[in-house]
Amino acid sequence: MMENPHDKPYLCLLSPHAPTCRPTREQFTIVRSNVEHVLHMIVSFTERIYELFPRLGERRKQEGTTLSGGEQQMLAIGRALARDIKLLLLDEPYEGLAPVIVQEIEKTLRLIREQGITTIIVEQNAVAALKLADRAVILDTGGVVFSGTAKEVLENEKLRHEYLAI
Repeated sequence: MMENPHDKPYLCLLSPHAPTCRPTREQFTIVRSNVEHVLHMIVSFTERIYELFPRLGERRKQEGTTLSGGEQQMLAIGRALARDIKLLLLDEPYEGLAPVIVQEIEKTLRLIREQGITTIIVEQNAVAALKLADRAVILDTGGVVFSGTAKEVLENEKLRHEYLAI
């Protein structure tokens, strides 16, 4: 039976009693292929983020702290997406942003949705959030006052007026 290179110890204590403790050729190949795979994933995620947010691609050599508020929000979303996530939580993603940036983030959130990533948005800009949402939950003084579809909220004038001021 062929020996599995993963079964051999890779990490060991280097000491005078074990001076030749290093990975075998097979283990090195496996490590190398794993590192190359990770590097490929990083390049793929980077390209994906620049496709979602071309503005970040234009500013790739700029320090993150010098980006505008909208660009920093894009960067934060991009960093989350670089982790191949299944759930994205966004707290006030539109706060303080220019309308053109809000539209860019909305476009990206639609693409994220199409990729099957569940997104939970807590947002004061209810109309913008509801346009993206399948479901809506309205909280008032710490309790749930509505849970249903986003369409139901948009179509219910009383609910919109009472809780969303729209």
